[in-house]
This record gives sequence, C-alpha cells and structure tokens, in this order.
Amino acid sequence: MNVCVAHIEGGEITGTIDESIRHAITKLSHLHFVCTEEARQRVVSMGEKEAQVIHTGCPAMDIIINLDLSTGNQIQSFWDSQAKWEMKGVTEGGFIIVSHHPVTTDIEQSLKEFDIITDAILKLEIPTVLLFPNVDAGSKDMVRMVRLKGVEKAGYVTCHKHIPFETYMRLLATSRCLIGNSSAGIREAGAFGTPSINIGTRQSSRAHGESVLDLPAVTLPELLSAIESHGQKRFPKDLRYGQGNATKVMLQHLKSVDVKATQKRFEDNGISLLASLSN
Repeated sequence: MNVCVAHIEGGEITGTIDESIRHAITKLSHLHFVCTEEARQRVVSMGEKEAQVIHTGCPAMDIIINLDLSTGNQIQSFWDSQAKWEMKGVTEGGFIIVSHHPVTTDIEQSLKEFDIITDAILKLEIPTVLLFPNVDAGSKDMVRMVRLKGVEKAGYVTCHKHIPFETYMRLLATSRCLIGNSSAGIREAGAFGTPSINIGTRQSSRAHGESVLDLPAVTLPELLSAIESHGQKRFPKDLRYGQGNATKVMLQHLKSVDVKATQKRFEDNGISLLASLSN
C-alpha cells in the first residue's frame, strides 16, 4: 500500500527470539527511532539509510524522567487496594517486584528459573508485587505454578495481570529491587537507580549499568544471597536509554520526512560488497 513505516527501538540485542522479529521489522521499515548509539550503528550496518536512523532515546523514558515521585496518589491508591497488606514501611522500599516471562526457545529452563524465584519469595517472606507473565508459550505453566505453590495466598504477596504504567513506575522507583527477566529491570529500573537481578538469558545481551546483577544460571542459594546483598543497594541513575526528549525529536523528524518515499534500497554505507568478497 506504499505506507511509510516508522520503527521505534530497533537495533537492540537481547537474548531471545524477539531479537529476530525486531531485526525483521527494521528491514520492513523506512524511518528508525533508536534508543542508543550502539543500536543506531547496528541499524546502519543492516543497510539502512543513515539519515533515516535517528538516535532519539526511548519514549517511555520521557515519562520516567519527568515523573513527579513526590505526588504518590496513584501508588497510595495501589497500597490501599491491597487490604491484606498491613506491614509498616511497605511504601518505603520494603518490598520487591517480580516480573519473569517465558523464553519461548527454552520453556523448560524458564520454568526452572521461575520455580526458584517463587521458592525464594516463599522462603524470605518479603512483601512482593508479582506480575503474571506475558502470553508467550509457557506462560500458562508459570501461572499454574503460582497457584499450585500457593504463592497467591501468601499474605505478603500480591499478584497482578496488569498495573497502569505510571503506577508501576512509582512502584519500581520505591521498591527494594526487581527480580526476573523483564527489560524493565534493565531500562526503567536503571533509570531510577533501583537494583535488579536479571535471571537467565532473555535479556543477556541487553546493555546495562551497575544496577543490574546478571545470574544466567541461578540457584536458590545464589538468588537468596543476591536479594540480601545486591537487592539492598541503591545506584546512580542510568539514562543510557533516553534523556527525556525522545517524543519531541521524533515529532520533529516525522514533520519533515517524505512519506511517499517508500522504495528502499540497501545502503552499503561506505563498504564495498564486491571489494569485501574479493578479499
């Protein structure tokens, strides 16, 4: 239909099948709004026109950086809705967040990791906000595990299919740490200086700062130790994924782009393919 396509957050590498889909979308798109300089270079190396690859940062960071954490009406409403939570100090960093999703190319390993995470929750009895996994293959097994092990019934755990974005960001900013394999543990948590414990391979290649502790092959003792040590710290804010002006930059470029120029050609970007083959 000759529709110009703009793609946000291309060029990133993670550690899961999403990466293949992301790169495929890059090749189907005409305009690229990337989050980091490294991502920009990757998209250019994929034969995309350099002038059409713009380092904007992540638009979610616009909300995060400008979020007023002093007005906690949303987060207070969240706590008020958790009638079973009467622990003093929960809103002052005395809780953890768990967000773990299946890796569709290795569901069995994802279930083992989630089994260890839920064991840690039940053993430590720390107030916990648990987000149910996404709808990828294997998620039903994870939800079934939560129910069979009685995690939902534990008085110090509250489980959620969805939390509004700004409320979730306020929770992340004030939590003790995030545990799991969600990109939020790297991007959003890093922007707040909240420590995260990154488990498994789902985010193994994603760039991150010192607030993230990687545990690619976790055991229960290792996780318990990490929660007690790394999960008690605070870190400098890591704003590598955006400075808070991504939306403004995107709009500027969208106003100037030629939406009728939809015929793409592979750009060698200064590299002669024939010369490289002859060598």
